[in-house]
Amino acid sequence: MHKAPTIALTIHASHRVRRDFLRGVAKYARVHGPWNLTPAGDARGLSIEQVRQEGIDGIIGDITEEIAACALDLGVAMVATNPFPKEQRPDSVLARLSSVNFDTADKIAALAIDHFTQRNFQHFAYVGYSDVSWSSQREMAFQSKLSEIGVECAVFHQTGSDRGRDWEVEQPALTHWIEELPKPVAILACNDERGREVLDACFLAGISVPSEVAVLGVDNDDVFCSIANPPMSSVVLNADAAGYRAAELIEGQLKKTIQVPQRIDIEAIGIITRLSTDSVVVEEPDVAAAMRRIRELHGIGVTVGELADELSVSQRTLQKLFRKSVGRTVFEEIQLARLEYAQQLLLETALSIEEVAVKSGFDTHDYFVQFFRRRVGVSPRKFRLARGADG
Repeated sequence: MHKAPTIALTIHASHRVRRDFLRGVAKYARVHGPWNLTPAGDARGLSIEQVRQEGIDGIIGDITEEIAACALDLGVAMVATNPFPKEQRPDSVLARLSSVNFDTADKIAALAIDHFTQRNFQHFAYVGYSDVSWSSQREMAFQSKLSEIGVECAVFHQTGSDRGRDWEVEQPALTHWIEELPKPVAILACNDERGREVLDACFLAGISVPSEVAVLGVDNDDVFCSIANPPMSSVVLNADAAGYRAAELIEGQLKKTIQVPQRIDIEAIGIITRLSTDSVVVEEPDVAAAMRRIRELHGIGVTVGELADELSVSQRTLQKLFRKSVGRTVFEEIQLARLEYAQQLLLETALSIEEVAVKSGFDTHDYFVQFFRRRVGVSPRKFRLARGADG
C-alpha cells in the first residue's frame, strides 16, 4: 500500500494571511492526497533529528539554513515562506529552495492609494512596526507611490521593538501623533492588528472615524475587522491560492517533475470596504450629500436624475459640481460604488457571477464582466478564484 507523504508545516497560524495559506495547503492535500500534514508551529518547532528520524517527506513554512541543508541532503521537498532578507543571499542554502513571498508591498500600496483617492483624501499616513521587514517594505512602497503623485506621507515611529514594545507606553504616543495629523487623513496600517490599535487610539482621543480619520488594514481577518469599532476596511490577499500552489510544488518535487526553484507571490487582490473608510472628503454640500446617498445604496437603483431631484438642482449643475469636486461624473461614481459592492459579494458570498452582476446593479452579465476586467485588471471569476483555489 502506498504510504501517504508526511508534510511538516512550520508556519504560525496567528494571522489571517497565514491561516488562509494553510487552508490552501489543506485544500490541495484533500484533492490530491492523502497527505499526513503535521503542524510544527514555526521553524523552531522542527529539529534536525526529526527531519532525519521521523520520515518527513516535505516541509512548507519557515525554514532555517540548518534544516534546509539537512533536508536537501535527505531529498526532502521544501517550500520556504517569507525568508528573512539575510537568508535571501545568493550563497544561502535557502536560495536553492522554492519560496513564498508574503511582501506584496507595491500592490497593497497601489490599492490603498486608489481606495483613498477615490474618497478624495488629501492627507496620508502610515502606521506599522519599525523593526519588521515586511512592514517596512509596505511603508516604503506607500511613501514611494504617494511621492509619485506629489503627496507626502506621515509615518508613526513606534517607541520600541515589535517584540519588546509596551502598548501602555506606545498607545499615548500613537494617540498624540494622530491628534497632530492634519485632518481629514487616511491611514494605512501594516496589518489588521495594527489597524485595530489605530482605531483604539482614535476612540480614546475622541477622533471621529471615518470623517476625521479613515483607517485601512491588511489581511482582511473578517472576525477581527468586524468586531473593530467601527468595523475596519481591509486589503484582501490571495493566500489560499498561494498555499494551494505551494502544496502543488511539494508534490512536483516529490515526483521529480519540478527541480528548479520557483517563487510564489501572495498578491493583494482587492479591498473589502467597511465603516472605517466609508467616507468621502468633499466640501461642496450637494456633492457630499449625493455621494453619501450613492455609498449608502452601493449605487444600486440610483440615477443622476433622482439625485438631482433630491438635491433640487439640475442634472447639468450636479455633473459640473462632481467634475469640479472629485474629477468624476455622477455615473462614474455610481459605477465605482457598484464595483466595490460586487467585489465584496464575490469574496464573501457563494453567489454566481450572474447573480453578483444583478445584485450589484449592472444591467447585463457581459457588461459587468467587461467593466470589472477594465477596472480591476482581471475577470470576476479570476478575482474570486484568487481568494481560494477551489472558488
